[in-house]
Amino acid sequence: MMSTNIDKLVDDSRKMALRLRDRIVLGDSLVSQSEAVNENLVTLKRLQNEFDSLNKLARKTTNQQLVKTINNEYPHIREIQMENRELRACLNDHQRALEHIMTKFRQHTQHTVLNTKFDFSAEEIHLQRELKAKSEENEKILEMAAIMQKAASLNEEKENEQIGLIHRLATENCTLRQLLQIAEKDGTVKDM
Repeated sequence: MMSTNIDKLVDDSRKMALRLRDRIVLGDSLVSQSEAVNENLVTLKRLQNEFDSLNKLARKTTNQQLVKTINNEYPHIREIQMENRELRACLNDHQRALEHIMTKFRQHTQHTVLNTKFDFSAEEIHLQRELKAKSEENEKILEMAAIMQKAASLNEEKENEQIGLIHRLATENCTLRQLLQIAEKDGTVKDM
């Protein structure tokens, strides 16, 4: 019952977090839209101010004066239009050159990739040979370890036999000395 309530709380928290995120995104969108509208209003106000100032000028000047001003500005406008055409042509040339370079680059890259394919079968054969060699080395090492273990156990057996022989001889020697001492006491053995 307790885990169900916790699960419900976690689920409700997750839903609320998703709603909050959606509202934040919506709020950001509304802020962006309001900033755009505000910029448009500022631009419209500026245009309105310019129109007002032009209207004031127009009221003060006659039509002939306006035509004369426009005619004076016309060569400058023509010059700007010509520069725009030249810049547009240069931009188009630049884009075509860039597209050509990128096409050549893609072709070169594709050609290089296709010609430098890695031969996985040769690599696989090499790996199999290495694995076989390592397996043979491991077998040799295990065989040598078995031989060394057998040699060590044989050495240990020989050593145990020698120790046993030494103990037997020491015991026998002790026994013979005791017998010799007894015989000397009885006088049956003469000094050598």
